[in-house]
Amino acid sequence: MPRRKGAPSWDDFPRRKDGEGRWLCRKCGAALDGRKTSWCSKACLKAVLLTCDWGTIRRAIRRRDKWKCVLCGDPASDVDHIVELADGGSFSDPSNLRSLCAKCHKAKTVEARRLRKEAREHARTHEAEAETKG
Repeated sequence: MPRRKGAPSWDDFPRRKDGEGRWLCRKCGAALDGRKTSWCSKACLKAVLLTCDWGTIRRAIRRRDKWKCVLCGDPASDVDHIVELADGGSFSDPSNLRSLCAKCHKAKTVEARRLRKEAREHARTHEAEAETKG
């Protein structure tokens, strides 16, 4: 699946070297003397994964919510962006994510799309009214 605009990717953590040609951690910039990874520690790797790897983010949110839908309490299969990405919500911010069952997630998404469509139609109507008055 292609990345959405504004969603972090691995490219945000480029491989880098210091002035002496030593490799540096892709997250914090610490020297990687003798290491065969791009990260100085598991903490740096986990921080990056929680920023740009949807599988890791999804598992963390479902674990946080105890694998239950926060709306109905059924087993959660999905992770939902509370403020949708199309509306300017954050891709990986845990405060913008919650666990939902498939039924609640579908209902929430349908409602959000309906509200977005109504807002566009309302804006179009006001623009048309302003043009006829002007």
